[in-house]
Amino acid sequence: ETCVPPAVVAEITDQLSQNALQNALGLWLAELVPSADALSQVAFINQEADRHVLALAIDRQASIPDCFLITGDDKLRRRAMRFGIASIDAPHLIQLFAEGGFITAAKPHLDQMRLLGYGITQKVYEEILSRLGET
Repeated sequence: ETCVPPAVVAEITDQLSQNALQNALGLWLAELVPSADALSQVAFINQEADRHVLALAIDRQASIPDCFLITGDDKLRRRAMRFGIASIDAPHLIQLFAEGGFITAAKPHLDQMRLLGYGITQKVYEEILSRLGET
């Protein structure tokens, strides 16, 4: 299950991402509202989208113990860790997909992400491709 809170959906405004989001919703991405209880546990977070993401992960962890957060935000990842929630960034998720055989190669996907402006550094890009033997 892959889910996203409405606060994150509202934050996505560029047309390319908005189109991809609308195509994903209902197919493989579910929009879920975090519970008031989980939101109260993360009330200290000022950014609404971050607060809702972490609250939703707290909710999901209760029913899916091995759930994890996909984010490149190091601060959010550290906060998730305090709640026992694992996290991964998108480039390393692509690496896991390649290692698991879900995709045949990571390079085309990472290249596409870089073209779209995902901000994958050259170091991370080369590190992942090297680990996969795709250099």
